[in-house]
Amino acid sequence: MAKVIYLSPSNHGDGANKCLKSGCYEDKHTRPMAEAAKKYLESSGFKVYVAAKSKSMAQRCAESDKVGAALHVPIHTNAAGASARYLMFMCLKTTGEYKKMFDAISPYLEAIYPNKKEAVFVSRTDLYEINKPKAKTFY
Repeated sequence: MAKVIYLSPSNHGDGANKCLKSGCYEDKHTRPMAEAAKKYLESSGFKVYVAAKSKSMAQRCAESDKVGAALHVPIHTNAAGASARYLMFMCLKTTGEYKKMFDAISPYLEAIYPNKKEAVFVSRTDLYEINKPKAKTFY
């Protein structure tokens, strides 16, 4: 049976969490990222769900649990700044399986991130989408 991954792109909605560039807002960028990731992950044998725009974080976490996700991935962009400020990954812990995920993924994103930013990895126990899903969350 294929492992299940639940992708949760920004649900700020159209025009919310704007960049300083006209017409730029977070959901405009995170949804296409999720759809591209879904195609790649499915071609690699995973079962992938992408949260609908209309769903709240609580609904997304419940849906992630319902479909039996092994990994829950919120996708955000730091869209509020004038330039790329940092590349950050957040998890419940920065050890064990979480560290293995960070080590496997961060070099690829560092390679394409503006201004050659080095990825930062932090433990965030206060975020709903990290605490609530039964699956490990890589934010």
